[in-house]
Amino acid sequence: LLIFSCMSVVASAEGITDIEPNDEPATAQVIEPNASVSGVLPAPNLEAEEPYMDMDLYKFTINERSKITLTCTSNSITLIPTISDEAGEVALVPEIGEDMEELPDEYVIEDFLPKGTYYVIIFDIFTEDETTYSFTLTCESAVQSLKYKDGVWKYYVGKNPSNETTLVKYKGVWFYIEDGVWNKKATTLVKYEDQWFYVKNGKWTSKPNTLVKYKNKLLSFGSGISH
Repeated sequence: LLIFSCMSVVASAEGITDIEPNDEPATAQVIEPNASVSGVLPAPNLEAEEPYMDMDLYKFTINERSKITLTCTSNSITLIPTISDEAGEVALVPEIGEDMEELPDEYVIEDFLPKGTYYVIIFDIFTEDETTYSFTLTCESAVQSLKYKDGVWKYYVGKNPSNETTLVKYKGVWFYIEDGVWNKKATTLVKYEDQWFYVKNGKWTSKPNTLVKYKNKLLSFGSGISH
């Protein structure tokens, strides 16, 4: 599925409609980061000597870290959209239950992505009929920053303050954010992207190479990162 490239966009009063062929590396259809799209997947010819099932690919580029939201509806509940990067290292799908009888009428993908080029993949491996679909893609700036306000450094994602507890890299330094504010006195451990980091005086430090006991667990640190 992870084979893509680019093609032109056709706009109408309803938004963008798919143009065939748009299922090969040279024909993935270019859309803007904020777009409304509709399309059709023809019914597969399952009796052909080489049965073929259509897929539609859409390419979009974001120029900064962004929060993306994809909302997709279809006349087939088994059409489940995917968002992938060019290298195939990112593959985002909606959160759904394990019971196929509980598939929703509307699929939503919501996540943060770094700047780069990505692809929306529309494919329905289970259908035997023509499939119609529509989706909206929205992208909102999610650039992380710190701003000094009311006597403290507050954490912002895009233009909005965030109450997260996390690490944020700002001007080359990793700061420890607690409940949306830089805690400059904190010496603690923080989990970030599935790894534990050692924080001293509110900043990540790469110095400790030791075992650290945290919540009844011993974590081995090398260069300030758990291993």
